[in-house]
Amino acid sequence: VEGAAISTLISRILIVITYIIILKRVIGLELVDFKWSLDHTKRVVRIGLPAALENWTYTAMQVFLLSIVNSYGAQYTAARTYVNVVLSYIMITSLAFAAANIVLVGYALGEKKPEVAKKQTLKTASIGIAVSLVLVMLLNIVGPSFFKLFTDDPVVLDLMKRILWIFFITETGRTMNLVFIQALRAAGDTGFPLIMALISMLGIGAGLGYLFGQTLGMALFGVYLAMALDEIVRGISMLIRWLSSTWQKRQVIEF
Repeated sequence: VEGAAISTLISRILIVITYIIILKRVIGLELVDFKWSLDHTKRVVRIGLPAALENWTYTAMQVFLLSIVNSYGAQYTAARTYVNVVLSYIMITSLAFAAANIVLVGYALGEKKPEVAKKQTLKTASIGIAVSLVLVMLLNIVGPSFFKLFTDDPVVLDLMKRILWIFFITETGRTMNLVFIQALRAAGDTGFPLIMALISMLGIGAGLGYLFGQTLGMALFGVYLAMALDEIVRGISMLIRWLSSTWQKRQVIEF
């Protein structure tokens, strides 16, 4: 554990140094010329703090659900770990679409074209969902054989096989969340995603995770089903929020 922690710390330090070098070359960033601005700090905190609280809520939900899975035994914990490792590669694709969309939304809002930002985000979400579903389809097809690279335990393999189809729901909702939430943040609307995070992650993700997994005895399947419902409920709510154009009244840039 100590070795993994040290290597992670070193890699993150190298990433920060790399980013600083890139920023210096691209936008001429000079750390020595940094000047503190109260107004700028307030705007950063107004956008950043709700986003941080949202991420903390997600982490708290995951810790709670992990504690439930751990109570089932080592095989369930191993199955969860292997599945999450594979899912992380699908999520990276959604993150990439969300990150690219932020740039496009920023350009559109900077040019005072909110409708362009709105249409662009809907288009990005559609493409992101399509790509994610294709990847999930491939996972369902090759997953049972692919997971044998991780383990030959028949119980663990069976546990993973049972939950693969749930990811059609999970990744659809996750892609919507990543794209729309990031777009809302770019527009300065951070309050709504935080409220929905508190309601959905704690109420649906953690609440139903305990109900399905522990009370109803659905174990790992119940936990992942609750996570899928959380993602899709938040995803649909973010889509409705984006379509409502309410976020245009909360922009950092005034039209």
